[in-house]
Amino acid sequence: MFENFDILGYFYKQDNHVFRRFLEIKRKNFNNSENDLSVIMMNPGKSNFKYYKGNNSTDSFNKFVEATTDKTIEQILKIMEIKNFNYAKIVNLSDIRVTSSKIFYKMLKTELKNYDHSIFSEKNREYIKNYFNKKVSLLRSITYNT
Repeated sequence: MFENFDILGYFYKQDNHVFRRFLEIKRKNFNNSENDLSVIMMNPGKSNFKYYKGNNSTDSFNKFVEATTDKTIEQILKIMEIKNFNYAKIVNLSDIRVTSSKIFYKMLKTELKNYDHSIFSEKNREYIKNYFNKKVSLLRSITYNT
């Protein structure tokens, strides 16, 4: 089922942290530029580059590149298939890629204070202001794991 979709992530790097600002899932051969599903989640979790060329490479940053799936993205893919959605745009409350909620909450109180990683930060608000199609379904998903 997942081979019917292209999965692209927009990753960026600050210091030693890799962040993901956006994720887009688009049905292959779908050519409309407007998404029909918008998704807001907590943080990118395990989402990663499909073809990562190393920490010092700039080839994969600050542009959309092929991304891997994780269990949450696979659930979105299932919803897209069942509901016949063609194009999902996904943002997270935070751009930091951390798989454990416990670690994520700890980082919020310490090292993440120095970064504009939240959709509520002034800088990121500008990025997402016109990102979503405002006429479509919105899926909100916050999962909790330890």
